Amino acid sequence: MKKYLTSRKFLLTFASFCGSIGTAIAGLHTENETLVIVGVICSAVSVAIYTAVEGLVDATATTNRTIEIRENVSRETLERELDGSKNEAQGN
Repeated sequence: MKKYLTSRKFLLTFASFCGSIGTAIAGLHTENETLVIVGVICSAVSVAIYTAVEGLVDATATTNRTIEIRENVSRETLERELDGSKNEAQGN
């Protein structure tokens, strides 16, 4: 969890979110509805983008790890089969 809280992506998103909320609060204080709407939309968009990017990064990492595991299992299986074939050839 600490890894995510100290990542540059999270810190940048958090700063953007805080700035957007600040904009919305300033809009409320000055009674400017457009500023409030822009602040709320920007804060929601920054969170949505962060979530999408983290999901993409996690999916890519999972895919790469799955491919690596499959390659290792395939290599081990192939080596076992080759060793078995050699033993059978020597036994006959």
